[in-house]
Amino acid sequence: MFRNKKKDSDTSSISTQQRHSGRKTSNFLVLYLKVNYLDIVTSDASDLEQRVNAYREQLKAKKAELERLKQRKNKEILRRQEDELKKQIEV
Repeated sequence: MFRNKKKDSDTSSISTQQRHSGRKTSNFLVLYLKVNYLDIVTSDASDLEQRVNAYREQLKAKKAELERLKQRKNKEILRRQEDELKKQIEV
């Protein structure tokens, strides 16, 4: 009978150890998930920053192209006006 009590206490200490071990595992798992989540969030933020920078560069290139086309159009308009004025002078 005395041995049975010892087994019960051994069993309870084992289950207590398992519970503590389980808590450590679950705490580790929670910490692991948090770290991975932060890595994902950081990675997502980094990806977003890269895309935003790429879009800004594309926008900058489009604005430069638009400005070049406007200047070209203005030159064409001025050439036409010059030709019209030359014709008026000749007549």
